[in-house]
Amino acid sequence: MNRREDLRQVKTLGWIRRNGKNKEDRDYAEKLYRKTLFELYTRHVSLTGQTYYAPMHDDLMEEYKLIDDGESI
Repeated sequence: MNRREDLRQVKTLGWIRRNGKNKEDRDYAEKLYRKTLFELYTRHVSLTGQTYYAPMHDDLMEEYKLIDDGESI
């Protein structure tokens, strides 16, 4: 007899970001992905002291510019 847990299909966050049922699910998965990525990045920086992470660098710079522009208005 199969256990209930064995019947469940586990989807990854990347899969949900691409194939979510609706836009809200995909947006939530994207938000969760970015939050998790940032938390992993900050943990990496605190453990190693290395502050450059190429895939996130552009996103961080873009957000910094948006914040900086918003403060100067």
